[in-house]
Amino acid sequence: MTHNDAKTSKLNFQGDIFVLFLLIHEVIMKQEVSYKNSLLTNDDLKLLDEGKWLNDKLIGFAFEYIEDAYPKCLLVSPEATQLLNLGSPEDASSVLSSLNAGEKDLILFPLNDCITPTEIGGSHWSLLVFDVKAGQCFHLDSSLDFNFQTAARFCKKLSLPFISPSNVKSINCVQQKNGYDCGIHVICNANHILDNYSKGVPLFETLGDVTSYKHKRKEMKTAILKLLSN
Repeated sequence: MTHNDAKTSKLNFQGDIFVLFLLIHEVIMKQEVSYKNSLLTNDDLKLLDEGKWLNDKLIGFAFEYIEDAYPKCLLVSPEATQLLNLGSPEDASSVLSSLNAGEKDLILFPLNDCITPTEIGGSHWSLLVFDVKAGQCFHLDSSLDFNFQTAARFCKKLSLPFISPSNVKSINCVQQKNGYDCGIHVICNANHILDNYSKGVPLFETLGDVTSYKHKRKEMKTAILKLLSN
């Protein structure tokens, strides 16, 4: 490499860093990022920092971002999932019909342990997967099935004809090592399951390792910055 080549390479690197700085600055100054039905504020984006608990808006964004690649799969938003969780079977049938759930192969729900309409939020996320062809519900929980009873109650409220109300199986999955990564595990598990689905292999054949979960926050930040740069 010549002196000029080295100088050009250095300038290119500095230019990339400057562009990244501008993108991050834009997120901070703009205060919000929109994607389809998701709208993230700067406060939401801060929750992607290590040690933070992901809220429904970040999980909803991730589900919408993932879903584009899988037209035969339905990733239900946290808000709609909570509506189903707290509503009647009739409400569930109406909501799922409006989402064309009966035309899908898989339906994924991000479950929250909040079961009281008068309370805000909750303390734990888990993932419920309904395999339409198999007529089977599966529950993946990164905290020793903490949400299993919530999952069982949720399935009983689903009144679509092809859902067996009490047929819920718990699936072994990677367990979180802290008290705040449950939302990250929901997103990663959804990613791995849909990847297996696209390859035509058993849905739970591989669910990744600790490394894939560890880097998911960085991947989400990168995806958001990419959207801003387009």
